[in-house]
Amino acid sequence: MKAIANFGASLAVGAILAFGGDIASAIAPISPLVQDAPSAIRIARAMVLAMHPDPRNYSEEEWERHCGATLSRGVWHIYEKKHVSGQGYFTGAAVISIGAQDGRFLGELFAD
Repeated sequence: MKAIANFGASLAVGAILAFGGDIASAIAPISPLVQDAPSAIRIARAMVLAMHPDPRNYSEEEWERHCGATLSRGVWHIYEKKHVSGQGYFTGAAVISIGAQDGRFLGELFAD
């Protein structure tokens, strides 16, 4: 069984080299699609507007100003920032989660 697995791996490497590729690019990890907080916020905005159309249709700049994003274990968590007089910002009641690797929607949480 081990010989079959080794043969399969050798065949894959041979195919990569035969078509002009190199081993390093074939096995190198793919960089995440969503690499920064502003990108995560824009993707979350598009998802939220698709699921919950808002007649006010805030601009991307307003979303970026009123939202924050944190990356944890390959997942972006986008949250609304609320302002409390004299206390700065704290997280709001809505959190949208998207995958950093591929930008897919992972869930939303609304709490009161």
